[in-house]
Amino acid sequence: MYYDQKECGRRIADLRKQKGMTQDQLAEKLNLSYSMMTKIETGFKGISIDLLIELSVLFDVSMEYIILGCDLYRDKLKEQLALMKEQFLTFEKTL
Repeated sequence: MYYDQKECGRRIADLRKQKGMTQDQLAEKLNLSYSMMTKIETGFKGISIDLLIELSVLFDVSMEYIILGCDLYRDKLKEQLALMKEQFLTFEKTL
């Protein structure tokens, strides 16, 4: 797993579209120029930590998701819950 600037930009564009926002609207909300927003979404420009935090809060997603495309913490929790469910069902059969 590694940081891919173009994929990060694509995820930002997808999140923006899911919120029903235009590039202009998002750029204004983040205090960026339209040109800079376009460069970020096309992967020609990376994002700062401050901008990453703003995007994470705005779109209600983890910073990991924006950067890497997955939420490692949530994925780990899902695995643990699946294992606990399996163990519970196995235990329940012994009763």
